[in-house]
Amino acid sequence: MQAIVAYLIDLLLLCVLLLADHTCSAPWGDDSAYEFPEPINVTEFLDTSNNIWTYLTTANDSWKCKVDKKVFMNRTHILFDRKYRTDSTIVTHNMQGEFTGSLLPYYDSMKVGFRGSSPITGIEELIYQGKDNYCGVFELRNVTRVITGPCYYLYNRPCWQYRAFDIRVKGFGGRVSAQECLKWFNDTYPEETFRRVLYETSCNSLVRWNMLSPKIQ
Repeated sequence: MQAIVAYLIDLLLLCVLLLADHTCSAPWGDDSAYEFPEPINVTEFLDTSNNIWTYLTTANDSWKCKVDKKVFMNRTHILFDRKYRTDSTIVTHNMQGEFTGSLLPYYDSMKVGFRGSSPITGIEELIYQGKDNYCGVFELRNVTRVITGPCYYLYNRPCWQYRAFDIRVKGFGGRVSAQECLKWFNDTYPEETFRRVLYETSCNSLVRWNMLSPKIQ
């Protein structure tokens, strides 16, 4: 009987040693199992002297050649100009953004409004950031004034409501630099079938027409 107990104890000890050896050797044998994705950082994406073009959008109210240009930026806020082309002219909006997000010191979104105006018109959240930081997928949410929303009943205030997605790229845009974000968006949101391409080659002339574009607050 004692021999059987001793044998079982030895067998249990061997199993424990084998399990410990496998656990300890895992980081050396498979580094990818312990890799964590880089946190999304909207300030890193926006902190550029390049133009940021909206290559593709799911919004039905966006104009061609939508482009953002940073004017000033610090740790918590950004000032930028947003331009687009209508059927007859080029329009510039002077915009401001306040960075928000839960993963401090990294921010993944910003509250957006017209510069010098206190009301916030929407939230723009970076939900995917390309590995080379040249493209990003933004989810856009606007304030809804529908009084049947739950926020009116619970908090007596407007509700934030999902609106659309933008795929934005730095520099001169185009499918090449947007390819990584396009693939991610297609794989993640295949149900978003309404899409409009806003960027075309002729848009590049828009950023050189600063003196001709009316500024609307």
